Amino acid sequence: MYLSWSAADRRGSPDAPIYYVWRSSSEISATCPADPVTGATASTTATSWTDTESLSDGTYWFAVFAVTPWGCAGDVTTVTVTTVPGTASYQEATLTAIDATTTRITVVSPTVDLAGALVAIWQVQIGASWFELVADVSTSDSFTFDAPTVDLANPFTITIRGCTAEGVCGAPGGSATIPVPTFGG
Repeated sequence: MYLSWSAADRRGSPDAPIYYVWRSSSEISATCPADPVTGATASTTATSWTDTESLSDGTYWFAVFAVTPWGCAGDVTTVTVTTVPGTASYQEATLTAIDATTTRITVVSPTVDLAGALVAIWQVQIGASWFELVADVSTSDSFTFDAPTVDLANPFTITIRGCTAEGVCGAPGGSATIPVPTFGG
């Protein structure tokens, strides 16, 4: 993660400030601590810093304290880290004619190829639009969507993607191409 900031006012000091960067998973204050060095995640004379640590999903507070022999000034910002789900896939997909105008899309055991991604919503693509799949209450690993049959190309390719609760979606995947069934046929 790359952080940058504006150069601090030297306030008459002949020395360039040293910037101490603090990172915390809980809220921190922009008020300079008595000792801004102890507890700092990094120090630099540049107006930027790259955090190379792999952070878990969550909100982090970053404080930058500019220190000269004549004083200290600080600022704080928050960053929310969200792991983007990887490419989606599924174990099985089916189409079922519910009636003459509705076809049920069922996806079994959807997954993404990136460990640690928290998928809260599964979506299926119909044309250029994405629709939320609903958990099938009769099974723990199936999701469905009832689509207007007229909206499905025949044959229909079932493409899904996984999204976080914040709406960050991974790459689409799935490749089952299935003829659209006719009701009573």
